[in-house]
Amino acid sequence: MQRELKKMEYLSALQVIPHTAILEAGDDYCVKEWAEGVTGVEWFRIWTEGLVEGETRYRPCDLREPGLRALIKLFRDTSTTCIYLQNFKPQNLLWERDKNSWIVVDYGGHKTMANKETAFLKYCDKFDRMWNKKKSIVPPFAQLVQKVDGGEDIGLPQHDGEDGDKSDKKRNPAATAGSKKKKPDTQKSPPQPADKKSAKKKEPTN
Repeated sequence: MQRELKKMEYLSALQVIPHTAILEAGDDYCVKEWAEGVTGVEWFRIWTEGLVEGETRYRPCDLREPGLRALIKLFRDTSTTCIYLQNFKPQNLLWERDKNSWIVVDYGGHKTMANKETAFLKYCDKFDRMWNKKKSIVPPFAQLVQKVDGGEDIGLPQHDGEDGDKSDKKRNPAATAGSKKKKPDTQKSPPQPADKKSAKKKEPTN
């Protein structure tokens, strides 16, 4: 249990990650601060199915959803220290919707990375391997971050990376058939017969 105590003390020293404090610890037990929320497993399920919160309706995999944006912020804030916290699996994080914040309940060891970019990519990989159970509809975490940074906000992200117009044309080629301009009719009209009077030969006179 001393190891658990040291881990949480380490998080406190980083000063960038909300976490449950250890209130009491013994040789074979520890008492942690109570935290309200849902695990990352449950949050991911709700996020991919869509939800209604107050007057806001979030579509499946909505990029506006606060939990997703808070998770991106958590990974970025942690990465600024160049520290990679191992075993950041969804069961070890709680989403406190009322506080609009993720809280770390537990984690494994930690590693110091070469730079913050490398640390952030490690968290992206962790999400893809341990959080994302619906890879058929949810793209890699790094792509989600790019979409959020790029200003996209509503609806299910396009896994193939194409915008809506292109993907619609790809799925339904006939949809744009009517928009093609009709070529002008350049066929020449058939030649008109010559005037009968001018075409008639003059008969010789006796």
